[in-house]
Amino acid sequence: MFLKHGPLNQYLNEYFNNINVRYLSRKELFIFIKKCVQQFKIQKSQITFYPRQPRVILYEKLREKMAVLKNDDVYLLCDLVEKSDNKDAIFDSLGLDKPKKTRIKKQKKLKAKKITVNKFLKDHFSTIKLK
Repeated sequence: MFLKHGPLNQYLNEYFNNINVRYLSRKELFIFIKKCVQQFKIQKSQITFYPRQPRVILYEKLREKMAVLKNDDVYLLCDLVEKSDNKDAIFDSLGLDKPKKTRIKKQKKLKAKKITVNKFLKDHFSTIKLK
């Protein structure tokens, strides 16, 4: 956080770089940081800001495959993949496409027409009327 301010960075490394920082409450930690900022006269331009990047499945997969690249380079590569024409082929090659589940809808049951025995016999068999 204070990479551009050498004296404060050295002070933190000497006196505060141990496991005891985990035992401080949040309030005590913020009070300590506030006193450091006041004592060492930290300016806004001396604080580095790292924007939080959302976790993306594509990023994680590319990070595994290409461990040599830096995080920013992997994000640039993700942007290129997202904008490319053959995005689907790249996703398939990385194994990122999940098969879409097709929902099986219950078909409506056909209502069976009630047929009398007499009508059924006349439709399917040749019958002769007897006197």
